[in-house]
Amino acid sequence: MIEGLVATGKTTVGRALAESLREAVWLATISPALEPVLDGVDRYCEVETRLHFWLALHYSLRDRIDPLLAEGRDVVMDSYFFRPLAVLGPALGADRVPDVDWETARRPDLAIHLRLDESERRRRMKRRDGARPKSRWHEFAERNVDATLARYQEFEADGLLVPFDTTGREVTEVVSDLREQMPTLSA
Repeated sequence: MIEGLVATGKTTVGRALAESLREAVWLATISPALEPVLDGVDRYCEVETRLHFWLALHYSLRDRIDPLLAEGRDVVMDSYFFRPLAVLGPALGADRVPDVDWETARRPDLAIHLRLDESERRRRMKRRDGARPKSRWHEFAERNVDATLARYQEFEADGLLVPFDTTGREVTEVVSDLREQMPTLSA
């Protein structure tokens, strides 16, 4: 599982990592069928509604993940429970941020927090998204990056996320180093 701020390379690194692993699957967090539901949730601009939508979605992923793991396949994805808890909680001010029930949810075997120098991240965002954020939610989140990073660091301190700096590194280097440092990944 790959976590991080917008434009840190979660999807790019995640897909490349999945491609480099034998029998691995890249699993999109949200299916195209649910995107209209998310659009409906987002229209109301309610942070708590959005938080609980994402948490419910992540709990439901177990039904997609468990059969793949049972087949002996690695599952790689970006933005699992940690992202909505970090972004929608402290950064955007959700009042009631629950703890994850890891008895119900699929606990990741490995959760990586991609870190990136802020100036490089902003360059990537501008190159990727142009002058405007992708959505009003991204705009809100960008105003509170420090709060999001602080929450990610709490997850690191609790041993839930492994920090991994990608500043100035090519995707192939990052994937190679992740594979070397993470013996739990299949060859």
